[in-house]
Amino acid sequence: MPRLTGIARSLEIIAFDDPIFPEKALEYGLINLIVNDDELIAESEKLINKIFSVSLNSFGISKQLIYNSFSNTFESQLEHERIGLSACADHRDSREGIRAFIEKRRPRYL
Repeated sequence: MPRLTGIARSLEIIAFDDPIFPEKALEYGLINLIVNDDELIAESEKLINKIFSVSLNSFGISKQLIYNSFSNTFESQLEHERIGLSACADHRDSREGIRAFIEKRRPRYL
């Protein structure tokens, strides 16, 4: 299973029990973004639009491959990636992506 922080950082957090303020959480890679309260809705909408601009099928397969890579052998990981790539290529999102490219427009994934 992937770690959010390395072992040294984890031990530091546990040993000293210091509060982790947003800036430090960003530095540690525990969060991706800090926004002011008045920007929360707009930033959330941006993130939602960004999420829906990519193939959730491909994203889901990629996410699973990354999580599994920590426990797979190299050869096993390559085989899982081959299977994942085939699954992505056979999915309707792939066809939409190709059509969008040919038509010079952004893809519209379901």
